[in-house]
Amino acid sequence: MFTHLGDYKIDGQMQHHDERQFVMLGDEPLELSGTDTTPGPVEALMVAVGTCIAATTNANAALMGVKLNQLEVALESVVDLHGMFGLADHVRPGIAEMRANIRIAGEADAETVRQIAQQGFRSSPVRDSVDNDMTIKSDIQVVD
Repeated sequence: MFTHLGDYKIDGQMQHHDERQFVMLGDEPLELSGTDTTPGPVEALMVAVGTCIAATTNANAALMGVKLNQLEVALESVVDLHGMFGLADHVRPGIAEMRANIRIAGEADAETVRQIAQQGFRSSPVRDSVDNDMTIKSDIQVVD
């Protein structure tokens, strides 16, 4: 599986046109008919959530003038394969709950460092998108 990423718009203006040409590979574990050579889609989603929480936490620390000495975001989730394969109508095919364990240390008092982590978690765009029922619309085209 290949995903191509490139330019984007901010306030209607194209940014980094033809400069950002990323290709992300995706796979599945052997048990799900993959080759287990790259992260699967659920793992990629978790990386996106964790990375975004870390980035927004770091940005908030910088805005507050606090140097962080340690920042770790570890995520845990469970996917019930009964839902993924349509074996149980009452089971969702995706992640029902994700837990973020954030370890942080910085050059400020404990309460300030805790507030930085909480603000980073709350203001993460990816975490917010996943946590608040983002709508994804499909356009399926069958081609020859």
